[in-house]
Amino acid sequence: MLSLCDRLCIWERTSFLKGCHRKGINQVRLKKSSYIVNIIQNTLNHMDGRLVDHGKRVSYLVYKVLKRQNKYTQEHMRDICILALIHDIGAYKTEEVHNMVAFETGAVWEHSAYGYLFAKHFSPLKYISPVLLFHHAALKDLEYLHPSYHEIAQIIFIADRIDVLALSGIENWDAFVDSFDKLCGTLFSAHLVDLFFRGEGCITQDDLKFDYSPEFIDILYNSDFSAEGVDAYLNMVVLSIEFRSPQTMNHTFALIKTCEILGRKAGLDEGEIESLQTGALLHDVGKVGVPLHILESSDRLSDEEFEIMKSHISITKNILGSYLDESVLSIAANHHEKLDGSGYVSGLKGDEIQLCERIVSVADIFCALSTKRSYKEPLPKEKVLSIMSEMKDAGYIDPALTKLTEECYEELETSIAEITEKLAETYVALWEEYDLLLSMVDTFKQGLGSNEMYIKEPLAM
Repeated sequence: MLSLCDRLCIWERTSFLKGCHRKGINQVRLKKSSYIVNIIQNTLNHMDGRLVDHGKRVSYLVYKVLKRQNKYTQEHMRDICILALIHDIGAYKTEEVHNMVAFETGAVWEHSAYGYLFAKHFSPLKYISPVLLFHHAALKDLEYLHPSYHEIAQIIFIADRIDVLALSGIENWDAFVDSFDKLCGTLFSAHLVDLFFRGEGCITQDDLKFDYSPEFIDILYNSDFSAEGVDAYLNMVVLSIEFRSPQTMNHTFALIKTCEILGRKAGLDEGEIESLQTGALLHDVGKVGVPLHILESSDRLSDEEFEIMKSHISITKNILGSYLDESVLSIAANHHEKLDGSGYVSGLKGDEIQLCERIVSVADIFCALSTKRSYKEPLPKEKVLSIMSEMKDAGYIDPALTKLTEECYEELETSIAEITEKLAETYVALWEEYDLLLSMVDTFKQGLGSNEMYIKEPLAM
């Protein structure tokens, strides 16, 4: 049987996603590297209407307290503020929003664990990621977290609860503060509650109007990120959506590889290949705004459900907005357009659809037909090629790219199989770690295993 240490290291051995699909996103693809923060925020805002700008507000309250403490560097303050911004990134998978907007902590470990895993494995915030696992933890539960993380976890927790309670309106500020004082010693640290509400520079009711200070805007939205950092954050956003099931995750990475192979055979240069792969990575990010029961339906969608599904294109455009290079945005957003103008959502046709966009369209259809999805098994080669030929003859997809797909079918099939095998290992490893986390939560809820702390490493700042 694997030891605890061995099981927690599984992911590190099997993770291959940190650059397997690309050499690293060229920052030119984002008009500014700092725009990655806007993309993250826009993605989170599409999870649930009740969470719109919740992360930004929590981040601002956290910033106010960090600034007051005057002990963190600018870089560390930025990272902690970004961690606060994404603190609910796990909610999309677990659909715990209804629990998160109540003053409860017993039913939010699932999204905390899920968000922690993505911050740990797919972001530059690994060194403070344990905070996310405990960002709804009561004081007694913090014994399972290394002491060096306690303060940041509590600061995010208190800021989160301030924002949630303030959404219902504040009739009396003193009573509002008193509601936090009553939870000191059980849920919150009295010292940190005082740091939020008392003394020079503390949070006031006017701060909850959220007229964000220029200093906060600058530290959160105007910091430069490395190409590797941008790449890691994009992976985090996409995979936090895609990891719902192995089929959805397989589709995106199979699509990236298919686009690369077809793009090279079509004569694209390295810059075009990189744009193509980035667009393929982001092509379904808008599905964060589509209900899970529609995305994972095993039945044919109704007309109404299909209209909702189609909205993922407009949501993708809204998320990526003016932050992404226009050519890459078009690659991500136009993969359901058809040459005869019958596609969605823009009704583009003929030469209005560029080569890279045509490649993603053909690759998307090929991958959908030839791989397993939630609603179907993979189709045999003859059936895949027959359907694609019919679509070509109907004027939907590019004839030359359809022929190219047929010519390199075996190469595509082999490459996708390799990716699928590695993804399966990665997927299993992540869920083993996730299940382990939740089993340990159940253990310490029962008051057992207090000598088996999960997070033993000190904060590396």
